[in-house]
Amino acid sequence: MKNAYKVAVVSTALVLAAGGVALAYELRGGCGSQEGEAEKISRLGILQERPEGARPASGNEKAEYGCADDGGGWLYADQHYAFEGSNRQVVDFYRGIARKQGLPLDEEGRQAPDTLAGLCFSEEVDGKPVLVRIRFNPPGGSGPGDYTVGAEAALDGERIRCWQ
Repeated sequence: MKNAYKVAVVSTALVLAAGGVALAYELRGGCGSQEGEAEKISRLGILQERPEGARPASGNEKAEYGCADDGGGWLYADQHYAFEGSNRQVVDFYRGIARKQGLPLDEEGRQAPDTLAGLCFSEEVDGKPVLVRIRFNPPGGSGPGDYTVGAEAALDGERIRCWQ
């Protein structure tokens, strides 16, 4: 009887420990049930905006979104556009949209001119910081090309840096 009790106690402790590890993992950054949160980020207004003449890049008619479980986990949403205009037009357009939507420009980490590398804005969804980043594909140059408007939020609520 005594051994059966010890086995039951040890078994219960192991089950609780495994559940605790799983819960801690989920709270620390696991992607388990984050699809709905990623979808919220994909619906940010700035991801739906585009300058005249820009169109979703082929195969990217809707924002791509999800959760990446690498180094703590983060939610993301990306919308890729094809555009025949200049990088300056893209930058000016999104600066205007950000002003209208009250999104502050995120100046941190800026090493290159915005028409070369892109720019970032700070947003908030459900009280958590979201980084909105405009990137040129390929980076560099000021001629026509594709660009991406993306949004990222760390699962732990930490602020994501503009140009890591």
